[in-house]
Amino acid sequence: MGKLAPLTYTKITSGDNQPGSHNLTGGCADYMLELTDPVTVRARVYPNFAYDTASDQPIWSWYNDSNNYLTLLYDAGNDRYEVHWKDGGTERILEGDIYTDNSHQVWTDVDVVVDFANKQAALYLDRTSKDTAWSDTADAKGQNYPLFEIRGENGTEGDYKINHVRVFPSLEATAAQVANDYKSVKNEEIIWHFNGEGCGRTRVNVTRFVQNLYNEKSVENPADGAAGSNTCTVTLLSEGGEFADDQYAAFTPTSDQFNGTSSQKYMQNRCRLEVESWYNHVYDLVFTGRLDGNSFSRSSAAGQLQTVTITAEDLISDIARKFRRKAKTYEDYKLSDNEEDNSLVHAITRLATKDPVYNFLANSSFENATIGNSWNVYGTGATFTRQSGGLFGAYQGDLAYGSATCAIYQDINFNGTKKLNVGETWTFSMWLKSADACGHNINIEEWTIGAGASNDASSTVWSLSGGEGWDLWSVSHTITDSTSNRLRCLVWLNDNATLSMDGAMLVQNDRALNWFVLNNNDGASGVESADDADSDSYDSIGFDCDEVNITHPWALLPQGANVWKQLQLLGDAVGAMYIGLDESGTFKLRAKLKTGYTDPTSLETITDSQIAIIDTALEPTQANKIKVHGVKIKKHSNIVTLWNAAAAGVFGKGTGEIIAESVANGEDWPDDIVDSETNESRGETWAKYGEV
Repeated sequence: MGKLAPLTYTKITSGDNQPGSHNLTGGCADYMLELTDPVTVRARVYPNFAYDTASDQPIWSWYNDSNNYLTLLYDAGNDRYEVHWKDGGTERILEGDIYTDNSHQVWTDVDVVVDFANKQAALYLDRTSKDTAWSDTADAKGQNYPLFEIRGENGTEGDYKINHVRVFPSLEATAAQVANDYKSVKNEEIIWHFNGEGCGRTRVNVTRFVQNLYNEKSVENPADGAAGSNTCTVTLLSEGGEFADDQYAAFTPTSDQFNGTSSQKYMQNRCRLEVESWYNHVYDLVFTGRLDGNSFSRSSAAGQLQTVTITAEDLISDIARKFRRKAKTYEDYKLSDNEEDNSLVHAITRLATKDPVYNFLANSSFENATIGNSWNVYGTGATFTRQSGGLFGAYQGDLAYGSATCAIYQDINFNGTKKLNVGETWTFSMWLKSADACGHNINIEEWTIGAGASNDASSTVWSLSGGEGWDLWSVSHTITDSTSNRLRCLVWLNDNATLSMDGAMLVQNDRALNWFVLNNNDGASGVESADDADSDSYDSIGFDCDEVNITHPWALLPQGANVWKQLQLLGDAVGAMYIGLDESGTFKLRAKLKTGYTDPTSLETITDSQIAIIDTALEPTQANKIKVHGVKIKKHSNIVTLWNAAAAGVFGKGTGEIIAESVANGEDWPDDIVDSETNESRGETWAKYGEV
C-alpha cells in the first residue's frame, strides 16, 4: 500500500445482496502496485451519480501526471464508461454504451484487458464485450506506473460504491476467461474485498488440487465453552510436489510453483486461505483465515498419490496469541459504538490487529528543507539537494554526480532504548529515477559507533535504463556482530547522471514492504537515533458490531493481559450471542444488550377457541442469572485528600504546627517499623486517611 487515505465503508444489508460484509463508499487510496504488461482488472461498482453527471467519475487509475495515465472512468461528456490511455503521446479510448437514463445505476462488473506491447485492449460490462480496440494507434508503454489508485484519479474521487477489485498482473484475459469469472485462471491475482478495510492481498487459485474440504464454525469451544476461532481443513493433491514447502523455485503459479525461492519460502509463512462459493457470477466467502503452525503436512502411502493437508484458523487465533506488553486503560468508552474512537470492542481488538510499521530513516521523503541534517553526501564534486517533484510528497532528493563515484547515506544509532541484536534482519529500500542510464549499489552496513570501518555489510546492484520513471530497489542485511550499534544506509552512483530519490524506508523485516511510512524527523549531520523512528498502521480487519450504548467509566488491561480473553469478557458484559470473525474475516458482534434490542415477535397468536389444544405441565426450572464481580470506582470532580501526613499521627510537630521529623545521620526516612512481638522489620510505613 502507498498513500492510504481515510476510506469509508458501509455494511451490506439484506436488501443489497453483494459479496462480503461491506462496500467501499468513501475516499480513495493509492497502492504500491506496478502496472504490468499485460494486465487485467475487474471492478464491481455501483454509480451514485445520474447518467448526465457534470464531472468525470474515475473508478481506478495508474496515474503519473497529466501526460501519462491509464484510467477507467465514467465520462461526463459522453455519458458512458471509458478507458483512457496516454503515455506522453495522444490519448486513446475504449468506449462503452451511451446511457440516456439512469439504467447505469445497478451493480456492474467492469473488466478491462490491456496488452501494451501489442497495443491491444478490451472493455467488458457484465462480461459482455463493448470495445476491443483503442480509438486509434495507442502509445507504447515507456514508463513505470508504480501507484494504483482505487476510486479516484490523482486524488479526484469517483462517486461509487465498490464491492471488490481484482487485478491479474501479466495476464491478457480472453473473453472466455472474463465470462467465466476467471475461475480457471492460474495466474497470480491481487484482490481487494473491502470488508471494512482497504488491504489488497495476493492469492492464487488452487481449486484443481483440492481433494476434500472440511469447514467447522463453532459458536463456542466444546471443551470449555469459550468462544473460539473457526477452522477449515483442506486436503490437496501434490503428486508433483506442488505443495512441498521445503522445495524452492521461482514463484510461477501458471506452472504450479508456489513456494518461491529459498529466501521467499511463501508456504512456510502461514499463508492465508480463502474459500469461495460462486453462484450466478457472484461469490460468497465461506472461510477466511490463516494456516496454523503445522503448515503444509505431507502424507505419502504406498501405491497412493501424495497429499498435503492444511488446516487454517480465522484470525481469532492470531488475536488469541497477543498479550499486552504494557498496561492499557480506557476511560468513559462505550462498550460498543460505531464511532471506533469511543468503542471498547474496537479499541481492544485493534491492539491485536493493527500493528505499527516503523521507519527508522529521518526525512524519508526529503520534505524537510535542510536536507543535510539527515543525509550526507560522499564523493568529489557530488551534490545532494531537495527538488520539487517526488512520488510521495512535494519533493525528492537529487544526487548529482561530480567527478567520481558518489553516494548519499544516513547513520542510525541504536545506543538508546532500541538496540541491534545478532540475527535480526533489516531492509533498506529507496525509490529511484533518472533521465539517463545509470547504476551502482544500494547498501546496508553495520558499525560500532566511533569505529573506523564497518563490521559487516550487504549490497544489491541497482540499474536504470533512463526515462522509465520511479523504480523500487532494496537490500536486506542480517546483524552478525554483537558490538554493532549503528546502521548506515547508502545509495551509490557510478555514472555521470542525476539520480532522483524518494520514499526511503529502513524497517526491521526480511524484505521491503509495500507500504510507505513518512518519518518527518530531522537528524543532525546525517545521524539519527533509532528511538526517533516514526510509525503508522493500517486496518487489517473490518467490524460489523451491534451498538451497545453503555458507557464503561474505567477499564484496565493489565500488563500480560490476553487480548482475546478481554474480548470474551466484553462479550459476556454485552450479552453476546456471537463474538468472533465471520466468513469474510470481519469482526462480528451480536449482542442482546444492543441499542434498541427487542425480543423476536411471536410466531402465532392463540385464540380462545384453540385453548383445548394446549397441554401444560410443570417442570422444575432454574432462572437464568448473571453474576458481576467488580470494584466500584467513584470519580470526583473536586479535590479530595487521599493522605494527610499530620492526620497519620506518626510525626512530631514543630513551631506553627509544621510537621517536623528528625532523621539521624545514616538513618532512613520514614523510619522502619519493627514488630513488637517478633522484633522483625515490617519494611513498611503505616498511614491513615484523613478528611479536610
